[in-house]
Amino acid sequence: MCVEQGTQQRQEQQRQAQNARMHEQRDQQAQAEVHQEYYVAQYLQNKGGQYAQDARKAYLEQTAHMQDTAQLGKKSFKSNTKEKKLRNERIDRAKLMTDRATAYTLDVYDQMKEVCDKQQERKKARSRLAKQKVEFLKTVGKLSDNTTEQQAAFFFRMRAVEEHFYSPEMFLTSNIHVKENFMEYHARIEEYDDLMKKYQRDPDAYAPYAEDIQGLVDHLGPVIEALRHRLQVYCEQNRVSLNGEILDETAESAHLSDNDITDWFEKVREYNQWKHHFNVSGGPLSDEERENFREMRAEAGRQENLQNRQHAQPWQRTRGEAVSTDSDLLEQNSRQELRRMNRRLHEAGMTDVAKIVHEYVVGTRYAVGYTEERKRLKKAIAAVDEALAKESDNLLAVHQLHNIHDYFAQMTNGTLYVPADAQIIDCTERKLEETGVDGAGSTRNAMIRDVMYWSDQKDTPLFSHEPVVNDLKQRLVSNCYMVAGTTGLVNVDPQQLKNCIRDNGDGTVTVRLFEYEAVQRQNAAEQEPAQGGLDADDLDGFEAIDLNEIVQYELRPVYVKVTKEIPRIAGMDALSAGALWMQMIEKACAYLGRDRRTGYQSLWYGEGGSFLERLLGIPREMVNKDTPEDQDALFEGILHAAENRIIYHAGTYNEKNAADANDTDGLNTGHAYAVLGGKVENGQRYVLLRNPYSTNSLKYQEDGGREKTGSSLSVSSDETYGQFYMKFEEFVRDFRTVSYTDLNRHHA
Repeated sequence: MCVEQGTQQRQEQQRQAQNARMHEQRDQQAQAEVHQEYYVAQYLQNKGGQYAQDARKAYLEQTAHMQDTAQLGKKSFKSNTKEKKLRNERIDRAKLMTDRATAYTLDVYDQMKEVCDKQQERKKARSRLAKQKVEFLKTVGKLSDNTTEQQAAFFFRMRAVEEHFYSPEMFLTSNIHVKENFMEYHARIEEYDDLMKKYQRDPDAYAPYAEDIQGLVDHLGPVIEALRHRLQVYCEQNRVSLNGEILDETAESAHLSDNDITDWFEKVREYNQWKHHFNVSGGPLSDEERENFREMRAEAGRQENLQNRQHAQPWQRTRGEAVSTDSDLLEQNSRQELRRMNRRLHEAGMTDVAKIVHEYVVGTRYAVGYTEERKRLKKAIAAVDEALAKESDNLLAVHQLHNIHDYFAQMTNGTLYVPADAQIIDCTERKLEETGVDGAGSTRNAMIRDVMYWSDQKDTPLFSHEPVVNDLKQRLVSNCYMVAGTTGLVNVDPQQLKNCIRDNGDGTVTVRLFEYEAVQRQNAAEQEPAQGGLDADDLDGFEAIDLNEIVQYELRPVYVKVTKEIPRIAGMDALSAGALWMQMIEKACAYLGRDRRTGYQSLWYGEGGSFLERLLGIPREMVNKDTPEDQDALFEGILHAAENRIIYHAGTYNEKNAADANDTDGLNTGHAYAVLGGKVENGQRYVLLRNPYSTNSLKYQEDGGREKTGSSLSVSSDETYGQFYMKFEEFVRDFRTVSYTDLNRHHA
C-alpha cells in the first residue's frame, strides 16, 4: 500500500513538473515577439553565431575549386575489360562535346542520369505513400467525412513539402554532390511543381486549402526557385545539364557572386522563421506581421542586433523603413494596379497568362533579385503579346490583355518626349572614346578599360519596375554625385526621372540632358541707351566693354541616342549596378563628356546639384549653414523637402582636410550623399541620408562613437541599403557642402 501511494505521489509530482514546464514554455512564447525572435536567436546560437557567414565562405571556396577541376585522364589502350571500354567511350564522348570536360563532370553526368531515369519511379512511390497515409488518417478520424481522398492526398503531400528541413547547407556543393541529397532536393522541387499544377488546373477542388496554398506560394515559392536555380547552376558549372547531357563547348560555366549566395541563404532563413510561426500560431501571417517579418529577415545572422534590440535607439533605420520609402510605396501601388488587372484577366478565363503575369507581380526585386525579376517580366510581356496575337472571341479577355500590354509599355519604356525638330546626337555607331589621360581617376579608369567588355542588353526592359531609391548602387567609378543626385530625384518625383529617358524599342535608348550653350545677344546699338551713362573720365583709364562681346549661356536640352550595351567586368556591372536606366544615363553623359574630357573618365567627381542641373535643366542653389539661423532654416527645409518638391544634396570633406575640419568616423570622405528627409525624436534632430554605394551606413555605438556598416565589396551586406539617420548638428559639422534643387522652378 505504501509502495502504491509512493508511486502515485511520484506520478503526481511528474505531472506537476510537466505542467510547470508547459506553462513556462507558454509564457516564453507569449513574451516573444510575433515573429519569434527568441526562436531565431536560439537557432543562430545553436548554429554557432557565424553559421550563415561560414556557410557562404565554405560555398565560395568550394565553387572556386570546382571551376577548374582536374582534366580528364588519358584513354587506356588496354581496353580488354568492359569497365575500361566504357571509360574510354565516356572520355571520347566528353572530349567530343567539349575540351573542358573533367572527370568530375562525368561523375556528375552519371548522377544526373540516374536522377532523371528514376523520376517516374519516385512519383509512383510518393503516390503510394500518400494513399497509405490518407487511409491511416481516415481510420483514426483525423479527416472529416466530407474530405475527399483527392483533397486528403493533396493536403498530405503539401505538408510533406512544407515540413522538409530547408537550410543554407542545402546550397553547399559538398551536400549537393551527394547523390541522395540531390535526389531529395530534386524531389522537393518536383513535388512542389506538381502540387501547384494540380491546384491551378482545378482550384475549386482544393478550395478548403486555398489560404494554406497561398501562404506556401508566398513563403516557400522563393526558396524552391532558389533551390531550383542552385541545382541548375551546379550542373552547369560541371558542364552537365539537368537532363544528364554533357554541355557543348559553347556553354559558359556559371560564375556566382556573393550576393547570389546571400540572397539564397536569406530566402531559406526567412521561410524557416515563417514556418515556425505558422506551426506555433496555427495560421498564416497577417499583412502587418508579414511587413514586420521582413524586418526580422535582416536581423537573422546578426546576433548582436538580436541581443541589443531592447536597447534600440530612435535614430536607428530599420530594413522595413528602408524598403518602404515614398518611391517604394508608389512602386507597390503600381504593382497593385497590375495585380487588379491580372485578376480580371484570370476571371475572364485567361488563367495560363494570368499565372505568368502573377509570377512577376509577386516576384519583386526585394524578394527574388534583379535578374529573376527581369526574367519574369520578359516572360510576362511575351505571354501577353502572344495571347494578343491569337484571334479570340473572348472580348473581355482581349480587353484586359490590352490593358496589361499598355501597362507594361508605359512602365518599362520611359516617358521622354522628343520634339519632332529636335537635333539628336546619334552615338549608336560611334565608339566611346576615353580622352584626357591625366587627372581624376585616370589610373583606375585605365585599369577598368583593360578588363571591361560590353554586354548587350537589348532584350532587357529599361525599367523592370517603377524606379525606387534602392535601385541605385555605385560601383567602380567615382560618380557618387550622379547616383546621389538621381537618388534624391527618385525620392521626390520618380516620374520626373522617367521623363528624361525613353526606350526606342530597337535596342537603343534616348536620354535628354542639358548643356550650357552660347545664345545670341540683341545688338547693343539697337537697345535703348542706359540713363546716366559713364563718360571717359568716369572710367579712370579703364577701357569700356562692348556689351556685344559678352557671351551669354543658357541651359538647353540635348538628346543623346545610345545602344543598350553596358560595361561589365567579370560578369558584374562596372558602373552603377542593377538599374539599366541609370546605366544608360551614365553612358549618355560619357559620350557628351565634361570639362574637355569624354568617356567614363569624364564622370569622375562632382556635386549632386550640378548633376541634376545637367539632367533636369534646373540650376542648383548653394546653402549657407554657418549661423544657427541658417541651420534652423536648413533643417526645416530638409524636414519638408519632399512635400515642397525640393531635393537636397550633401558632400563630405576630402581626406586631406577632413582631419582638421570634422570627424570622419562612419562616413566616406570626399563623397556625395543623398538627403532623403529628416525627423525629430525626443527633441533631437536627425537627417536621413543614403550612401550611393547602397552600403556603408553610419551606425552610432553605445559610447556615442560612429562606425560604418556593411561591406563596400558587397552591396547586399547592408540591411538598410545605405540609408541611415545622422544627428543634424553632426551633419552640419561633418559635411562640407549642401545644396538644393527646386523642382518647382522648371517642369522638364
